Amino acid sequence: MTQGAKPVSRLQKLYQQGDRIMVPVIWALTLLSAALANWYDTWAEMVWIGLPAAVVPTLLWRAMPGHRLTRIAIGASFMIFSALMIHQAHGMIEMHFSIF
Repeated sequence: MTQGAKPVSRLQKLYQQGDRIMVPVIWALTLLSAALANWYDTWAEMVWIGLPAAVVPTLLWRAMPGHRLTRIAIGASFMIFSALMIHQAHGMIEMHFSIF
């Protein structure tokens, strides 16, 4: 299999598969953040922090699947969502489990 003129390595295929799995998880976290926004009235945080944390990795995944920058953005997105949900729930101890 080739990507442009370069052959795609097994490791690159694994990275692309990981991206394909993680992006829907990020959007599930976006829906969870929207539910918390509805519960705690934190819509501004969800729109200004949660949506960009989902859109940026998604755009990178579409433009550069399996690329190092895409994988870093996906990892950063998970950390952002952990912090966002802790903030939205006003520090509720159960929300800290997303870090683990």
